[in-house]
Amino acid sequence: MTIKPSTIFTFICISLMISTSIININAAELNWKNESQYNYTLIYPSTNVKSNFFMFEQDGKTGLVDQNGNIAIPAIYDYLTILNENLVSVVNSDYMGVLDCLGNEIIPIEYDANWSDNCNLINGCMIRVIKNDNVGLTDLKGNWIIPLSYEWISEFDASGKYIIGRKNEMYNLMDNDANIIYENYEDISTMYGTDKYIRITQNGFCGVADYNGNIVVPMEYERIDFIKDNIFAVKKYDQWGLIDIENNVIIPLEYKWIGRVADDLVDCYTFDEKDYLFSISGDFIAESQYYISDTYISTNSLIIVEDNGKYGAMNRNNQIIIPMIYESLETFSETLFTVEKDGLYGLIDLEGNIVLPIEYTELIDGKDSFDINYNWDTEDLCIITKYDNESDLDLFGLINSNGDVIFYPQYNSIYLFNKNYFIVSKDGYEGIIDMNGNEVIPIEYASIIPGINVLAVLEENSGWKFAEISEDESNDKTVVTSFGSTASSWAVPEIESAFENNLIPEVLIGYDLTEKVNRGEFAAIAVQLYETLSEMSVPEASNCRFLDISNDINEKAIRKAYRIEVAQGTSSTTYEPLSNINREQLATMLCRVIKKYNDPSWTMANDSNYYMDTLGIRKFADDSEISDWAKPSVYFMVKFGIIKGISDTHFAPKNTTTQQEASGYATATREQAIILAQRIFTQSDIFGI
Repeated sequence: MTIKPSTIFTFICISLMISTSIININAAELNWKNESQYNYTLIYPSTNVKSNFFMFEQDGKTGLVDQNGNIAIPAIYDYLTILNENLVSVVNSDYMGVLDCLGNEIIPIEYDANWSDNCNLINGCMIRVIKNDNVGLTDLKGNWIIPLSYEWISEFDASGKYIIGRKNEMYNLMDNDANIIYENYEDISTMYGTDKYIRITQNGFCGVADYNGNIVVPMEYERIDFIKDNIFAVKKYDQWGLIDIENNVIIPLEYKWIGRVADDLVDCYTFDEKDYLFSISGDFIAESQYYISDTYISTNSLIIVEDNGKYGAMNRNNQIIIPMIYESLETFSETLFTVEKDGLYGLIDLEGNIVLPIEYTELIDGKDSFDINYNWDTEDLCIITKYDNESDLDLFGLINSNGDVIFYPQYNSIYLFNKNYFIVSKDGYEGIIDMNGNEVIPIEYASIIPGINVLAVLEENSGWKFAEISEDESNDKTVVTSFGSTASSWAVPEIESAFENNLIPEVLIGYDLTEKVNRGEFAAIAVQLYETLSEMSVPEASNCRFLDISNDINEKAIRKAYRIEVAQGTSSTTYEPLSNINREQLATMLCRVIKKYNDPSWTMANDSNYYMDTLGIRKFADDSEISDWAKPSVYFMVKFGIIKGISDTHFAPKNTTTQQEASGYATATREQAIILAQRIFTQSDIFGI
């Protein structure tokens, strides 16, 4: 039997790297930094840049105030734009320049104000300046990096490492130090879907290059597009084909169009208007019986098809899985589609089951680029809107990437200013809610403008005041739960839910949940989760071979975990119940719980029959430290977003030094383990055996 990775992903799209970063905001009493004042009007910044300085207007001019409400730059400029924490661009009449936030001149106010992008930051480390239609770059202190010699200069890609400039109608690609990588090309552009390769064009023909100055596919094609991995669709003499990075032909150049239509499939559209499906390795799959949409591309195993303007999805065997009844259908996540019907939107899974009712006027995905006023900086959240007949307005709510509603549409606006907190408005007033929809600042203020460590708050009858906020990474703020255990304040909502759902073992009731979880305790958590989900009691294993669990408080739980084969020993006769569980053990045990609940016939003996898809996942820098038996589970769970590394490069599978052990480098806490169980439980309705 094979458990589809996409199915498991829908179970628990969660991360061990549970954020413990909280904002210190007292819901009852803000820590005011100044007396209220009405002698100026603060305005929202025109960009999503956060600063502890705030723009204000006075007598038709613009200036800057600091976090105590004191004027830092007087209101003497026609307009002012906050660039970063320390810099602003200013406009006076026909000229503009750059000042620091204390009003000191960085770039003289003598550059062309008619360019909307003049004196803007490039890659966060340079300033673009324009004068007499000539463009150059300075550093953040105003020193020239590139003199006024280009027709245009801009950021090149999302990495923030490269810039592109046009001179004499030819393009140069440069790094942030202005070192030229490619010079004098007709065009240099990014390729959708890859951050490894770029498209370069010369004499009307294009090829593929990397960022190190290497041309990897010669410039001999009329068009070239990235497909996946090292595969490209190319066009020559008005005919399309497929090649690899070595310029070897995978699919002959004889089609009217070739494009990726699913995870590992391409559609080859013939000149007599037929659609042929091929794998990206060039294997013929089938002739499609349906018209394959070139409007929407699926990133999973299904292929989006169209019939008379209606969209659905089929598998590679021409079987319609999602009927063609939707006005639009596009990928929302690895396991969900956004669908439109009768002008309203919702979410369905890969089997066509409705996950989010089709009743919303808009779904604004956090991965998309949209109106800057949303100030969005996360891919895990999605704004939903719903029309309200009474107010004749769209109200705003929030869902996560699994389609779970965090809070239903009820606000006139939502503004994410921290990964855990939102400024919301209702009936003309603003307040702050947390990720669970709880009000931490009542919705009773005329306006709230966020800074980095300060909130500017307008009280309707007394003016602007400034309240201090701070990020607390120490996680030493704890509270006592309703059942007598100690937990971090950020964890309490989910911990309380776990208690209500009978997911917390009795051995942890009344104890400090911020402490590290040991192997015995996690066995108890895993068994409690399995028994609650399956609604059955697991008998203790009579043949358990562990000799070191006698009289341990979690002995019964370990014997139960052994019976369902969730728990394995550190040797044939030892379990080490008091040892802290590490990240690779946790990842592996979680995979076993999911497999066992999904299919009761799963055992360690037939575990090799369960395919763990880890293709395309880059190995961590500490891959050699991950035990061989744990690698399939670790990389599988990483691929599908279930667990993350402690950074982009390191997973931290286990502690290898006494210093790491002391710091908890690769260990988890009791509350983190319980939260994982709670999040699995909340999505148990879509498990299925």
